[in-house]
Amino acid sequence: MINIFKSIVIYYIIINSIAISISGQESKQQVVFYKSYQEGIKLAKINHKAVLLDFFAEWCEPCKVMDNEVLVDPTLSRFFNSNFISIKIDGESKEGKKLMKDYLVTGFPTYIFINKKGKTVNRISGALEAKQFLQMGRETIDPSNSLDSMRKKFIDDPNSREKTTNLLALLSSEDISEVSGILDYHYFRKKKINLKNLWSDIKTYAPLNNSRCIKFARKKIDTIYQFDKKENVDKWLQVTCAKTMLWAIKELDEVSFLEARNDYGEATTREEKQSLDVILLDFYGRMDLEKFRINARLLAEGEWKGDWEVLNVISEQYLQKTIRKDDLEEGIKFVDKSISINENASNLDTKALLLNKIGKKNEAKLLAERVQILYLKDPGSYKGIELKSKNLLK
Repeated sequence: MINIFKSIVIYYIIINSIAISISGQESKQQVVFYKSYQEGIKLAKINHKAVLLDFFAEWCEPCKVMDNEVLVDPTLSRFFNSNFISIKIDGESKEGKKLMKDYLVTGFPTYIFINKKGKTVNRISGALEAKQFLQMGRETIDPSNSLDSMRKKFIDDPNSREKTTNLLALLSSEDISEVSGILDYHYFRKKKINLKNLWSDIKTYAPLNNSRCIKFARKKIDTIYQFDKKENVDKWLQVTCAKTMLWAIKELDEVSFLEARNDYGEATTREEKQSLDVILLDFYGRMDLEKFRINARLLAEGEWKGDWEVLNVISEQYLQKTIRKDDLEEGIKFVDKSISINENASNLDTKALLLNKIGKKNEAKLLAERVQILYLKDPGSYKGIELKSKNLLK
């Protein structure tokens, strides 16, 4: 059985796969960690280096994510290996427990950044992006590298490409709106725009699709094709559309969402088409329930009427986005179609939760029991899927 897709997650996968297919993936490196706290601190003093303390626990999943996905970033690892002595501290060891008290650490993972003078400059609890982690390190080495400092330098000299790109490099993926504003302000103050620089910055920072720089690039697309491969250009423009749609969902910006969806173009795979359709449904479920209902019916009674996964996701959207009984009953109608195509624990779980939400508690519990039976028969088929109806049995 195929795992039921989640539109937002798959959309991030689509974005990342586009970026990787164009740029190529750098070989993974690793931040080098010392296991001895005393040895690490001694080496830092001898070599006049800053210190990174990484408090972790063996059972901590976010710690593993950081180790396997963030601390292997090539740029990050090169920077920390050159400028820091990094020390891993098992918070459940005898020494680790003492150090946790000394450094006021209460959870995992916790990262403490100590400058060359031995002063704690930054601390982070939990997982975060490589770019943000790297920024904390840069600020520890040199306070003038702080985001506020870089913003001030840009404001003082917005025509400087160096100061512009230095600021852009510090911003996270959550700052996409600011990225767009910075690029627009930098380029459209100029009498003549360097198209190669503009395109390079678009590829590197992927601003919003509705920004002036993207609109300008689309007008000059034939010229851009002359110094970059058409396939690369088209895919990077898709990246900006995809990111813009995700941003528009958060901002509930219908105009930007629909414009980005239109500019994105046609999906090339069935999975991509599924994700695009469901993300549209998710958008209207947050913003306009009448449009949500219309689009849900179009999807469920049109192209996806024979697809149990999409029908189940549509039903899940009714469960998450609505409280009106008529809507919930419509969600049940769609999940019943899903069950008739391929009965499994996923769509039975959705139906149980919908029944419970409209007050049919006994029917919901009976179905929840059926969900558990199917799950126990083949738990491997439901890896990564949260079957919430089990809570109805408590």
